[in-house]
Amino acid sequence: MHDAEAFLEIHKYEWPRRVSGHALSSLNRQKRNKVELLPCTSDLMKVLTYIKNQIEIHLRNMESEPTNETWHQLEEVVLAQVIIFNKRRAGEVSRTSTVDYINRHKWQASAEEFRAVLSSLEKQLCE
Repeated sequence: MHDAEAFLEIHKYEWPRRVSGHALSSLNRQKRNKVELLPCTSDLMKVLTYIKNQIEIHLRNMESEPTNETWHQLEEVVLAQVIIFNKRRAGEVSRTSTVDYINRHKWQASAEEFRAVLSSLEKQLCE
C-alpha cells in the first residue's frame, strides 16, 4: 500500500514535467510548423456568389411569405456571410454589438484579390 501511495505522489509531481510538458511542447511545435493552405480566389468567389443567391432567395421568400422558418434561414445565411467576410468564429460574430462595430479599427484593403470579391456595399463598409 505504501508503494502505491509513493508512486502516486511521484506521479503527481513528475508526470507534468517529464511527460505532459514534452507532449505539450511537441503539439505546439507541430502546430507552428503546420502549413496553412489558403483558399483560391475563385473558390471564395463561388462561395460568395452562392451565399448572395441564397440571401436573395430568402429575402424574396420573406416578402411573399414571412414565417419564422424563412427568417431563420435568412438569418443563418447572412451570419455565414459575415463570418466568411470577417474570418471569425460564429460565436464571436454573433456577440458583436453595434457599438463595437462602430468603434472598430478602420483599415484600407489594398490587396486586389481581396477587393475583387467585395460588392460595392462591402467596399464602402471597408472604408
